[in-house]
Amino acid sequence: MDNDRVAVVQMFVAEAEEMIGRMEEALLALEGTPDYPGLVDGILRDARTIERCAVSLGLTDLAYVARGLENVLERVRGGSLDVTTPVTTRLLSEIDAMRELLAADRGS
Repeated sequence: MDNDRVAVVQMFVAEAEEMIGRMEEALLALEGTPDYPGLVDGILRDARTIERCAVSLGLTDLAYVARGLENVLERVRGGSLDVTTPVTTRLLSEIDAMRELLAADRGS
């Protein structure tokens, strides 16, 4: 991989780690206030940003996990899925998976 691509991936990883931290905080807050649409919108916005950037960089595993997170959040936002402990646990698991993938991509 050329040096420019490595630099871009490393910059993306740093920004994505910040987004994941925000998403995790918002998700934990959301469990206590499930009717707060701003939290869902913020998490969804960060998940979409990660997914789109990951696709453009060829980080397909990361994009796939982010898209799964988006799918669940879209159902929450649409009202067809309530924020329950199992839903929160699933979303947190997906966030953890994204962290692991980013750690692996850090050296790319």
